Amino acid sequence: MRIRKIARFLTAPIIAALLAVFCVSAPTQAAPSIPDKATKMWNAFVDKYWDPEAQYFYTYSDRHVHAGHHAGPRNGLYTDYWWEAQLWNTVMDRYERVGDDQSRQMIDQVFDGWRAFYPDFSRNDYNDDMGWWAQGALRAWKLTGDDKYLTEAVSIFDFISQFEDDHFGGGIWWKNTNVGNPYRNEKNVATNGTAAWIAAELYMATGDSAYKDTAQRLIAFLEEIFFNGGHLKDNIKEDGVVNSWDFTYNNGAFAGAATRLYQITNDEKYLNEARAAFDWAIENLTIGGIFTGERGGDGQAFKAIFTRHLRDYINVTGDDSYEDFLSVNARAAAQNTGLNSIGWTDWAFKAPLLTTEARASVSAASAVSIVHQAQPGFTHVPFPEVGTVEIENGAHDGIDTEANGEYTGRAYLAGWNSVDTSATVAFQSKWGGLHRLNIRYAAGNGDAARAVLVNGFPAVSAHMPATDGWQDWQTVSIPVLLVPGTNTVELKFDRLVATNYANIDSITIEKS
Repeated sequence: MRIRKIARFLTAPIIAALLAVFCVSAPTQAAPSIPDKATKMWNAFVDKYWDPEAQYFYTYSDRHVHAGHHAGPRNGLYTDYWWEAQLWNTVMDRYERVGDDQSRQMIDQVFDGWRAFYPDFSRNDYNDDMGWWAQGALRAWKLTGDDKYLTEAVSIFDFISQFEDDHFGGGIWWKNTNVGNPYRNEKNVATNGTAAWIAAELYMATGDSAYKDTAQRLIAFLEEIFFNGGHLKDNIKEDGVVNSWDFTYNNGAFAGAATRLYQITNDEKYLNEARAAFDWAIENLTIGGIFTGERGGDGQAFKAIFTRHLRDYINVTGDDSYEDFLSVNARAAAQNTGLNSIGWTDWAFKAPLLTTEARASVSAASAVSIVHQAQPGFTHVPFPEVGTVEIENGAHDGIDTEANGEYTGRAYLAGWNSVDTSATVAFQSKWGGLHRLNIRYAAGNGDAARAVLVNGFPAVSAHMPATDGWQDWQTVSIPVLLVPGTNTVELKFDRLVATNYANIDSITIEKS
């Protein structure tokens, strides 16, 4: 289920790589140094969201039905089809790291609970929803050795693969209704990246070359339509219109599929593509090396999909150059939980108190996943220097972005002139103390100003002199006082200080 409510390796020994193609893997056993914080987060998550009688996860922390999410069993009391698949993977993240009896039992229980509510898996209009369960079933089979999961994966994939055709040059349709009608359906990375991964896994599991052929066809389609030097576009529809929405799970799904294609072909092209997809997301969708939030709804689950595929890539290839990235994200997610150890999807920001808002289960689960995907020593990995922050990666509800001319990152905040709107970024600072906040801006309509708040407190306002047009980027510098650890910087169009239109490209943070 993509966002309907808001508009997933060459240094490993060759023999080991070949064995991995045809052997069922055993679970990774507990590391003696698994951080207490990770276990506290897991226990808090299970206590808050898991219903052992229904064998199903609640949608929200308050265990009530919310008007914004009626999908799922009992009118949305329990998570919907797609969310439950993501929570199943969180359970497997725990078991793969720790190997404990509780999470092993929950692998079976989550599956049985889902099947009880959805006895016919095909009663779903969305092929990507089903694909996530096939993906999870293959992972469960490899972790447990229970053949019922392999059988389930084969059944699901055989169903969704019938919706592959040559429209747009190949690929599986997102929905299994309105097939062939690009004005009521589309083809996307979420469906086809996951399907390519599944097909490659099924080839490794069964030796049936038809699955290998399917995996190669699907990734060729993804390469042709969506892959651009590491940047993954989202979907294609209508008369060939390709939408370039930037989501971590698109890069993760493609990179995960490319990793599997490398395993079944030994073609290093796929390793290079996997690395490019990982690198693009890390370079363009983070602040200070830490992933930010991806709106609400389904987007709350996206980052854990990316980091799960990155963990898998490291395991398959032995390329440990990404370990620090996983570690700093895990450290941030763990550091920013509430007092009850319940985290959330925006790892760079402090999680709000559950007493002030109900939290979605997939949001809390994303934090649980990353602290189990990272190596156990993540609590000791230092945060990197922040440097330049691309402001479009922060929260900026009500402020549009554009990508014209010479700018940094993916885009810039454009035509900003709405009262009571703000752009907020969060980052980790090694040291507290006095810093310089350098704001790259354009003010083609005359002098502009914005209020600045640091960690919720007013700082020196940003007064931006007029520039010679909207592509004349200039920099204004103001002093700010930071604290060690998590900091937030908010540029606000308030009613006292702010004036005029402004485009904001980036913020650079320097220690004074």
